[in-house]
Amino acid sequence: DGGISAQTFEGVDYSDAKMAQFQEDILGIIDMGKRERRTVAYNENQLYMQQMAQQGATQPKKKKQKKEIKLPRTMRLPRLEEWQMFDRTALNAIQEAEEQAFRALPNDVQLLACGIKVEK
Repeated sequence: DGGISAQTFEGVDYSDAKMAQFQEDILGIIDMGKRERRTVAYNENQLYMQQMAQQGATQPKKKKQKKEIKLPRTMRLPRLEEWQMFDRTALNAIQEAEEQAFRALPNDVQLLACGIKVEK
């Protein structure tokens, strides 16, 4: 190894305890601690709701809208690319007829067709 220590650089031995204590003191001064995180509300609606909540006002309740039942995946048209050269108007007409027939079914039958269990 040639008598050279891995902790010696340009004639200074960094392995001794005094140097380690000095480095520890220097690093203790430089330590800035953890960063405080604040939530920034850029959304005006969210900011308004927060201000109203701080004043003690109640938030307006949103009415739940019933979602329209989608066609089952097996009944939907696949994605059609231009290079496939299908008759799109005829396929769309068939799709519309199938969708109207599906919409004519009762809601519980539509849900069962989509794979959603219906409670009785």
